[in-house]
Amino acid sequence: MNNKPLVIVVDMLNGFIKHGPLASKNIGEIIPTIKNVIENHDDTIFVSDHHSENDLEMKYYPEHCLAGTDESEIVDELKQFAHKIYYKNTTNAFWDLPSSLWEQYNEFIIVGCCTDICILNLAITLKTFLNKINSDKQVIVLDDAVATFDTKEHPAKKAHLSALEIMKSSGVKIQRWEQ
Repeated sequence: MNNKPLVIVVDMLNGFIKHGPLASKNIGEIIPTIKNVIENHDDTIFVSDHHSENDLEMKYYPEHCLAGTDESEIVDELKQFAHKIYYKNTTNAFWDLPSSLWEQYNEFIIVGCCTDICILNLAITLKTFLNKINSDKQVIVLDDAVATFDTKEHPAKKAHLSALEIMKSSGVKIQRWEQ
């Protein structure tokens, strides 16, 4: 087992930051913090939405991050760090990551977007999986390195804070990034 933590960067894509129906300026504001987190850790993976038009998720969200489009690309500011990329077509990256990762590391630091959707789903699923196998490994979400989109129907601040509370009550450690 590796005593180093694994940083998991979720959906830091053009389609959530630069342009597209779910793009939101406030998500882009966490890029410098995420960059700093990555630069201060040895092991990082990226998880990226990679959809087809037929994905069931398109029933619940506007068409976004279709495979092969600019929306599905990691933002330029973080591309240089994206040596290992795993693609997903749902809001829960857990199912698209190799199970060997959970054995290799003792701590998992989750950053990216969206706090109340993909971050929440991954963090809680990973934590409950670790509980199920009686593993006391830490799942950490950095509250200043996650964000969500902001619309009239989906106020970012409320969604972000609610998701952090739900994750905390599920055993996920919520903390700020401290270099």
